[in-house]
Amino acid sequence: MLLFFFLNNKYLWIIAWALQSIGYYFVLIKAGDNPAYAIVPFIAEWRLSKYVYCRKLNFNRSIIITLIFVLAGLYMNPLRGMGRLLVYVGAIVYFFFLMRLYRRLRKALGKTRWLYIIMVLFPPLYLYLLGNGENLFVGPTFKVKKPLGRILRALNYAIVVLLCMAEIVAVTLGVAYITIRNQQPRFLANYLLQEVESKTKDIVSDGNAVSREEALGTNVSVIENAEHSRDYFYPDHSKDKNVVVMEYIIGSNLENAGGLATANIRQMLDASSKGNKLTFVLQAGGSFRWFTNEIEENSNGRYIIENGKLSRVEELDSKLCMSEPKSLEDFIVWAKKNYPADRYILILWDHGGGFSLGYGEDSLNKRQGNRTMLVNEMISALENANVKFDIIGFDACLMQTLETALAFEPYADYFIASEESEGGYGWFYTSSFAKLAKDPTTSSLDFAEELISTYDMYNTAIHDGRIDTSATLSVVDLTMIRPIYEDLKQLFTISNEAILENPEYYADISISASKAYGFSNYEQIDLVHYLKILDDLDYENTICKDNACLIAVDSIMAAIPYRNRNSADGVNGIALTFPVESIWSYNNTYIQLNEFAMDDQKIFYNNFFSIMAAQKKEKSLTEEEWYVKGFEEYDTTNLFIDIPLIETENGYRADLPEKVEKIIADTQVAVYQKDGNRLRYLGRDYAADAYGNQTIFMEDAWSHINNNLICYEAEQTKQTDYGAIYTGTTRALLNGKDEIIIHIEWEPVTTRSFDSYKATITGYTFVNEFKAFMSKGLNQFQSGDRLDFYFDYYDMQGNFLKKETYGGTLLITNPDYLVISTKKLRNCDIVFQGVLTDVYQREFLTEQIEYHIN
Repeated sequence: MLLFFFLNNKYLWIIAWALQSIGYYFVLIKAGDNPAYAIVPFIAEWRLSKYVYCRKLNFNRSIIITLIFVLAGLYMNPLRGMGRLLVYVGAIVYFFFLMRLYRRLRKALGKTRWLYIIMVLFPPLYLYLLGNGENLFVGPTFKVKKPLGRILRALNYAIVVLLCMAEIVAVTLGVAYITIRNQQPRFLANYLLQEVESKTKDIVSDGNAVSREEALGTNVSVIENAEHSRDYFYPDHSKDKNVVVMEYIIGSNLENAGGLATANIRQMLDASSKGNKLTFVLQAGGSFRWFTNEIEENSNGRYIIENGKLSRVEELDSKLCMSEPKSLEDFIVWAKKNYPADRYILILWDHGGGFSLGYGEDSLNKRQGNRTMLVNEMISALENANVKFDIIGFDACLMQTLETALAFEPYADYFIASEESEGGYGWFYTSSFAKLAKDPTTSSLDFAEELISTYDMYNTAIHDGRIDTSATLSVVDLTMIRPIYEDLKQLFTISNEAILENPEYYADISISASKAYGFSNYEQIDLVHYLKILDDLDYENTICKDNACLIAVDSIMAAIPYRNRNSADGVNGIALTFPVESIWSYNNTYIQLNEFAMDDQKIFYNNFFSIMAAQKKEKSLTEEEWYVKGFEEYDTTNLFIDIPLIETENGYRADLPEKVEKIIADTQVAVYQKDGNRLRYLGRDYAADAYGNQTIFMEDAWSHINNNLICYEAEQTKQTDYGAIYTGTTRALLNGKDEIIIHIEWEPVTTRSFDSYKATITGYTFVNEFKAFMSKGLNQFQSGDRLDFYFDYYDMQGNFLKKETYGGTLLITNPDYLVISTKKLRNCDIVFQGVLTDVYQREFLTEQIEYHIN
């Protein structure tokens, strides 16, 4: 029994086993049984239970249920998390059986009750005391039962057996459900990996990436005239004979849950089999499980992939944290020393959080302090390693930002990453790296074009033909990034002077940033899109004087040789870290701006966000290190409540004072449903008619998942070649324990009415996940999941009361059968009002309109 409590120390296992066996040795002698059975405590317990129980089912049932829990725990990793918990539950189940067994043995041997204390505290001593002494073993006296006929005895026994089997089946199903929900079975994960492999293995480039020549159009001459900060580290590949790709893989929960790192490793194997000029040098770790056979569970190690084969070349300390910069530094130094090459490529694989939050989260050995490797820490590792790369890439989310590219500029010629969150299966390695395996003289840009154009095809194949407009990938020429940033520094300085001079210029900048394509809850925005909108809004050319914004746009596009085509309008290949709608996350940006002495940008941001914080009157923000005092009276516009609504032909419009109207950045309609003496909040949608006019109205319908009403919160609208794609979210309780955010995306539409359009659930995220540190891909629902949908409740005066679920539980029998639609509301009272967000992210509320839906 004690074995279960000493999982971390093999010597304690042996001691517990020996002590238990000694006790059983003496008890078996007293019972007149063979003491040799004591060698295996479980067998001894089985033998002794025959003497003190009238049926064998007591032992059998207990040991089977215990094994169910323990095997599930061993499957999930008995040393951590849910796996450890399951092992402990199994141990407790068996512990209670043993306590009943030991109590009956005490009665059979006529021992006193005071031994119960020892029985609980130290069972081996209890067994020893039972087995020693002059008392004879006298079996328990069972209650005399009324004699039954042969048929009734058989029936009675059959009922008992069936009840035991039902209990075992129920426990098995429950544990299996918990196990599968927390850790996908290997056979299922491998099946999904094979399915993705079969869909994608034959993909080759169709040359459909957007080139800088296409993006620049008639301004293509900018490319030839562009300024470079330095010469290329690898100016000529014509004589290259081999290529080494250093792949730093932190498996994290991505590999542990479903083998997502393994999917890419298999593609590397396939690519390397196409030629003998390419070597992948891997450091892999940070995950409990691995679906690559050559990589051991709970391990860190170094491997090479050559000629279609993976082999381990060095085992590392299993306690090594992969998200420590020293681990990255040591890997790069080791790889160059042991695998010399004509050109080096470095790829970092895992989660990403952009310039603010960095890269990589180790699930096996969690890092103390910073959970991730921040950008300044990665740069320190590269500086100490003293290796120059042809290409540095992030197969991770959100890393393609201006600031990150600038930080990596001294260490590589090209930088490949995504502005947005990547899909779970990351890059497609096969065809692009196969080109290098066959021909190491392949130019960096030819390789990048292959990688980027197949990225769209790869994601489309994974989604069974549905184009993924959220997928982004681009290559940036790092030799051109520093001159671009030098020009933008002047723009930051001018912007700073402008907002200090006049709140109207602040409004121009804030609205431009809010309307630019945003990534990760607007932690970062597309740089080109922002500059174009700012140029349009800056009527007096105070900020964008002498066409500075459009000149910067051309320079930026010239530095992006290729980007993928399927991403939404407004995505141009590089992001700016500007958390205009996520002011609370500016702390992390500020730290990194400090680390890299990006002073012009920092001064502008400090003033910009200090003005916002002062107008929002958020005390916690005004106490931050970056906060600049003196902006408390920057804009004296009052925070209006109950703004009158004027009825129009298509709905209502807010009757705003002219001063307020100039600073409104966004308009939405908030909808409530009366529920007795309180209001149920149904969510927000954009306040616009079919022509895009800001009109506040409410139809007699709202969003449902299957037949369940949901609280729908409208998110960013993506403009694409196929129409406008509306997105939104809703909150739910998953399987009675985890609060999640469900992400919804409507099919491309050409009008604002959703009546004839369908939507899909793209996945979900956990509310308690590391904010802004985006997973590769969203979590997906499984058959058997249960959803209860959350709503906020308010009193009639608008004061928040509580959050609770409403409606019946939705049981997902098949995730493909989840239907999102707009359905009529019936027989209820609806209250709606406009919610106007200004350039300081303050909210103005209009008067409420109430009507009855019959």
